[in-house]
Amino acid sequence: MMFKAKDLVSAGLYSREEDVLRDALRSLLWIRPEYRLELAIHTYQHSDISLSKAAHLAGLCFEEMKDLLLKRGIKIDLGPNSKGEIESEVEILGRKLDELRS
Repeated sequence: MMFKAKDLVSAGLYSREEDVLRDALRSLLWIRPEYRLELAIHTYQHSDISLSKAAHLAGLCFEEMKDLLLKRGIKIDLGPNSKGEIESEVEILGRKLDELRS
């Protein structure tokens, strides 16, 4: 027999199945740090997170993460490279702030 998340809720050990899954994922990533590293790399490549956030998720310092990404041939994005890119980012941030205010 295989236990399910709902069994832990039924036993009164958790109040919600989402809490069971959160703890299970946290435990998996703790016992398999290579998964945490690969997930951080994947998230950096496919989402809009910073190198610092990826390093934090991976459990590495900024320089270690940067070196690892470079060794794997992954492009490092350290921010805008031109005045136009800066202006574009400022415009996007302004829109996001307006959304948060409304």
